[in-house]
Amino acid sequence: MSHSYKTEAAARVTIMFWQRCQHERPVMKPVLHPPPVVTHRGFASSCHAHASGPLHMQELVGRYDEATWQLLARLGYGPRRMANERRSMLALEQRIVQVEETRAATVLHIESDLLELTDTQVRCLHRLCDSESQRTLSTMDLRFVLIGRDEGSVTALPPDLVQHALSVFQRLRRSASPPVPAAAVSMAQPT
Repeated sequence: MSHSYKTEAAARVTIMFWQRCQHERPVMKPVLHPPPVVTHRGFASSCHAHASGPLHMQELVGRYDEATWQLLARLGYGPRRMANERRSMLALEQRIVQVEETRAATVLHIESDLLELTDTQVRCLHRLCDSESQRTLSTMDLRFVLIGRDEGSVTALPPDLVQHALSVFQRLRRSASPPVPAAAVSMAQPT
């Protein structure tokens, strides 16, 4: 008899606790824009970090590079198609901003967004976030072009890539192509 009384009392306390939690739950705000595209998920282990704690810069850049390839693949222009069409990607500008140190034993994800799309250039923003706290740890703003491997010059973005990008990223703005620096193209020419 005493056993069932303890069980019933515990059940009542548990029910009262959950009812109180349901009542105190904050109301979520409506989402006014589409959720970000997650292009990378990973874990920063101690072998990826300095002895003092923060993640190696080459490790950080490698994760951003993987996110860029995942973003292109999501738009239908992955490495296999790029190789079949004999094209390569060339970064014109890359800016990394460290908001907080990324330490070992952190679960990470990268959210990506296309900011600008021209006839020949793509500009995207990657945000490296702590998956547990949802804090932004660093960002990378990247502007790149596609170049033909044979001729070594900038090529136009494929129309299906542009269409798919515009459908996935509704906030994306399309603008006229700024000129590509000749030095950037000459560095990319095959030797």
